Amino acid sequence: MRFTRFIGLGWLVVFFSSVHAQPISMPPIPPMRLLHHEQILQTARQIEALHLSANSAYHPIKDSLANRELNAQMIDRITYYRALIETDSSLQNNARYGWLRSLKELLEGYRSSLITRKIVPAQWPLLIASYGDAMQATWQNTSYMPAFYSIEPESGKLLLQNTALAVNPAREEARDWILLQEANRHPEEILPLLSKQPKCRYTDSLLVVAAFQNQEALYTYASVPDALGKRIHQSTHPLVKLIAYLTKLPTGRMIFPFIDEIYHGRLTIDSIAPFTHQDTTGTYFSMLVSTRMQYVKRMQQGDTDMAMDALYKKIHQKSVEDYLNDINGLHEISNPAIRFRKISRLTPEELYYVAVSGEEEMYTSSFVQGIYPRMFTLWRGKTADSLLSTLHYDQYRKFIRLCAAYNTLDDWLKRMDSAAARKMVLGFADHLEEAPQLSEAVDVATTYSSIYNVRIKGWMLEKVEERAAQLTASGSKRGAAIYSILQRIFYSLDTTRHTKLLEELGIRPVDRLPVANLKDSAGRIIVQQFFYGDKGGMEIYQTFLKRFTNPNWKIVKKPYWTEVQAVKGLPVIIYSNLPLDEVTDLDEHAQDSLIVYLQSKGLEPTLSIHRGHSYSLPSTIEKLPYSSQLVLVGSCGGYQRLHDVLESSPDAAIISSKQVGTGQINQLLIDVICEQLRQGKDIYWPSLWKKLEGNFTGKSRETFRDYVPPYQNLGALFIQAYRRALEPGAVITP
Repeated sequence: MRFTRFIGLGWLVVFFSSVHAQPISMPPIPPMRLLHHEQILQTARQIEALHLSANSAYHPIKDSLANRELNAQMIDRITYYRALIETDSSLQNNARYGWLRSLKELLEGYRSSLITRKIVPAQWPLLIASYGDAMQATWQNTSYMPAFYSIEPESGKLLLQNTALAVNPAREEARDWILLQEANRHPEEILPLLSKQPKCRYTDSLLVVAAFQNQEALYTYASVPDALGKRIHQSTHPLVKLIAYLTKLPTGRMIFPFIDEIYHGRLTIDSIAPFTHQDTTGTYFSMLVSTRMQYVKRMQQGDTDMAMDALYKKIHQKSVEDYLNDINGLHEISNPAIRFRKISRLTPEELYYVAVSGEEEMYTSSFVQGIYPRMFTLWRGKTADSLLSTLHYDQYRKFIRLCAAYNTLDDWLKRMDSAAARKMVLGFADHLEEAPQLSEAVDVATTYSSIYNVRIKGWMLEKVEERAAQLTASGSKRGAAIYSILQRIFYSLDTTRHTKLLEELGIRPVDRLPVANLKDSAGRIIVQQFFYGDKGGMEIYQTFLKRFTNPNWKIVKKPYWTEVQAVKGLPVIIYSNLPLDEVTDLDEHAQDSLIVYLQSKGLEPTLSIHRGHSYSLPSTIEKLPYSSQLVLVGSCGGYQRLHDVLESSPDAAIISSKQVGTGQINQLLIDVICEQLRQGKDIYWPSLWKKLEGNFTGKSRETFRDYVPPYQNLGALFIQAYRRALEPGAVITP
């Protein structure tokens, strides 16, 4: 969980002027408790060192002077608590031991959470102040709830888990309060939170929030006959009741995507049910597409429909299962009437959704020889832009990107008059600064590189130049950065301009990775792999170990991770957490244990590898080391998370897949890269990539070609340049 909030200097003054209690002189400390005091101070100094380190991510306050003052004050506050524990007359000697251990436990918990990025340093002063309030309330056997009201859930958990504070009579109330705060901050996490705490006093009201927030997730939890599932089925709210009822139906999952229509009375369950069994006519898929088109139209009018994602996922599922798997599997059949028989009944609109929803699974020939030409044959001479108009321009940027990637963009634009084609291309590259994420700008950068038609490239460049000038003149730093960088990237693809792109953008060369960039001060290369405890996690973990069971490497097993050390050549050490049970979060505990160990030993990974599915990628990204110089994102669709990866590891070169990531390809990449590093050789990406491609044939080669090496990664190049353009003092000019 990542935050960017800092404590202001003015707030700091107010905080310290309001801290309770008069100074207490530290009394003589009995020798038997002296070690406890020394350990507390040692941990406090370790925290202070992190707060004052060069890594600004550990700074509670941006201002360096105020940051030092804060840390000095917090050391004083910790000393005050030590003195209080030694002098309070209500405590017996044995209790003093317990409270000293409690204070040390709090500090160690904060330090560990800071290193693993589970807490932000801005929470530090309020955590310490709240601990003091909670400690004294517990001594008086009164509720410590007031201590929780001013702190974030991460700090609250440290108080809740503290051994000495656990005897407070309000512990369960505090536990529920923390859950409520987490739910308010992240409504999308309500159900995972409640699954661990179904008896929470806020459960019923939070289930209603979850029902409107994520109907698909509520359906999943309602399907499980555990404590939370039973609470869902006991709800009296109409939407929660409807979702719970669908879980009892044999075809509930098929009916669920239409839940908005059912809830608002526009459809009935009985009208959908006949087409949810064996739909040989394609009526069910047609209903999905028709409903999607209605939803998009209503969204453009300001409405919000429930289960939009579930509907689109079902379109994707049916597109792949009923159509793409069939026509992909027949790719060696030359007769189009046989190969594409399965899609012969689909309308142009339905073919469009098969293409845009199934882009990750679709073969090139399935699109170029089947879906694309049939779409316009059935459109019967009408213009291509009129098809998009019928579709309310849903996913049109993705479709343009597909056409560019499959070299059909020129043909598609020819199917409309010149004015409409120009308007379409200009619109594709327009208003990118208004998008909340950079993904649309990245799409423009990658699409431009796939276009060969000079006229189309000219239109896109025209819009980029125009917007760069406009937004620079208007003082829009974000907009000027986006378009100025795109302009430079476009110029660099024109060999007649002789543009020195990387120098202009302030980025290091991307065609090579010098081995010197990966070494630490001791000459070692530290590699960190993130494994997960899902069904396939242990399998790929064992495969990894087998590949390094040879005389060049030594495997050392630890309780929560393994170390694979090079015994010949350059000292490369690969640290991999054990893929322990994900249901009980043991895999996360193993990752955190490894991260804390690496930090305690001063080991900074420069090569980081994600070895999980796409749904685990956000967790890896949160924990990626700032020091990473190369990140291998081994999951499906990792290319879509470039921005997030660079948020954690801003200087990293990135290898990712635009579509499907496979264990076979990931392992070969790891083998080759680590072996080259062990031999002390720089990595030159173009020649390495050419050599790697020779290891694959058929479908595997097609999958490998969806992997994007660092030197071809225009998306990462754009994002890195964008980040540098927004740094203080950066000058942005078109």
